Amino acid sequence: MALFGSSKKKIEKKEIVQKGTKTPSIHLQHKSSILLRPRITEKATFLSEKGTYVFEVTEKSQKKDIVQAVKEAYKVTPLVVRIVRNPAKNVVIRGRNGVRPGVKKAYITLKKGDKIEFV
Repeated sequence: MALFGSSKKKIEKKEIVQKGTKTPSIHLQHKSSILLRPRITEKATFLSEKGTYVFEVTEKSQKKDIVQAVKEAYKVTPLVVRIVRNPAKNVVIRGRNGVRPGVKKAYITLKKGDKIEFV
């Protein structure tokens, strides 16, 4: 009889998905906590010279939240926001197994005259 109980749970989950529930946006969080840190790499440095800046962002942040956070933090309006997720990877360091954490990045393109200064 345990099979019937588990199938009911699966049906309930399918009904919730079909109703169109989305993951909630982070409107209750403070906007400055969405941008974790600027990503300072060789690629990001070359992109920043062309007007595209790279930030690490929280896992649940959405494009509209990132746009609002950049407006509040740096007083510039982004033209385009692109999001990339790098998955976690298994690594071996000194003979021990470990996991390199994944990260969610936002590529933020600004107008030609706008700049973001990192302190």
